[in-house]
Amino acid sequence: MIWFRHPASPNTYSSHSNDESVMIKYQPHDRPFAESSEQNKQVILEVIQPLLREAKNLLEIASGTGQHALYFAQTMTHLSWQPSDLKASLSGISSWIADSIHQNIRSPLALDVSSDPWPNEQFDAVFTANSFHIMNTQNVEDLFRNLSTVIKPNG
Repeated sequence: MIWFRHPASPNTYSSHSNDESVMIKYQPHDRPFAESSEQNKQVILEVIQPLLREAKNLLEIASGTGQHALYFAQTMTHLSWQPSDLKASLSGISSWIADSIHQNIRSPLALDVSSDPWPNEQFDAVFTANSFHIMNTQNVEDLFRNLSTVIKPNG
């Protein structure tokens, strides 16, 4: 189920169905939360969804809190979503994934784009958001250099 934040009550969420009778309280320490991810997820979805209609699997680089991974995987159920991030972020991503009833979101991979081995798998697409501005120049260069090892031809 997808939960949305109520503007009037920042720690209250309601279900995607907008059913006011289905609400939960969210305690900020339960899992990581990025307001920017919450605010931009729908806009990003509107851009990437048409591009990913034919894709079967996707590698997300720098999944951060895991909010985007959960939201996009639940929205695009035809797609196997592989989140990844630095080791320190994996438990937070996993806490978001634990909320998913869908089987198309995988356990997060530890991936430092400059030092960790990249997955030995080919993906139809690679996605990242809210990441380049916090990566150093070497990380960005390494990310682009390694894309060819994980993206399928014509991906």
